[in-house]
Amino acid sequence: MSPKLKKLGAVLVAVVALSLVASSTAPAAQFTSAKYPTTYQVTGGASSGSISNSGGSLTCKKLTASGTASAASSTVTVSSTASECTAFGFSTAHVLMNGCYYTLHVTEGSGDKFKGTGDIVCPAGNEITITPTSFGVSSCSVRIPGQAGGMQIEFINDTANSRVEGKILSQTSHYTSTGGSCGTAGEHTDGKVTPSTNPTVGGKEKPASLS
Repeated sequence: MSPKLKKLGAVLVAVVALSLVASSTAPAAQFTSAKYPTTYQVTGGASSGSISNSGGSLTCKKLTASGTASAASSTVTVSSTASECTAFGFSTAHVLMNGCYYTLHVTEGSGDKFKGTGDIVCPAGNEITITPTSFGVSSCSVRIPGQAGGMQIEFINDTANSRVEGKILSQTSHYTSTGGSCGTAGEHTDGKVTPSTNPTVGGKEKPASLS
């Protein structure tokens, strides 16, 4: 090979290498706010959703969650509570988070529509517990451990209201049931969550958006 061809080959390799670096360092989609810190709130109205398994379903009328962001990030961590719940044929059910929380990730998109995922994160040894009761007595429970990527989300910029809307496209979870009214005893991977009111993720103090 002539010296000129060798030199041209080296230049082409360098150009390809630079293009790969540029593509790998391209900025990812992020949750942003006009000013930091800002509080992101996740809210759901009446019948905000249900989780179902072989024993039936859990439905909660109220869902609240919030987290604070100190800078633009592709991830927002939110703490959650659920109340006024019924489950598996019982008129009352208690949902205890036990230190578990959610992380919401925005992964890609442009304009006003973005894709993302959600995780359940729990401290070591802890799980979310669902305990239905009748006259204050419980006969079974469902435990949901930490798990990654089970929630597929579409995020939408609601520029008119300076917030981000999150539409849960699908959510599956693995869980453990003690049996009885709470479904077949043992570990399962068929838990499904169906939101009837899509939550919104919005900056409480300052406008929030995706970019």
